[in-house]
Amino acid sequence: MSMPDEHPPATRSDEDRSAFFNELMREERRRNDGPMSELAAFALVFGLITAAVGMFSGLAGSIFALATLVAAVGGVVQIRSHDRRGVPFVIVGVAFAAAWVVWVTIALG
Repeated sequence: MSMPDEHPPATRSDEDRSAFFNELMREERRRNDGPMSELAAFALVFGLITAAVGMFSGLAGSIFALATLVAAVGGVVQIRSHDRRGVPFVIVGVAFAAAWVVWVTIALG
């Protein structure tokens, strides 16, 4: 039994689909072309330093791990509130700092 008010699904012309796709791509480029978050870059650098220096000095590793976390939080806030890029930098920086924490925990345990 069919409903009397049913309409067939609307189909788009090739030109409409092409225009829609182009608009989506422009929006994606606009979103990804924002400036890089400096704090996200610092989080990556501090995370790498944590992993490199922290293997030889526990105190320096702790300081740089803390700096990584502070920069990562600041970077996420900057990214979300100011329409900036850099989430992968934050993730990798925190991953290096976390790997150092795991390594120290295993070495001391």
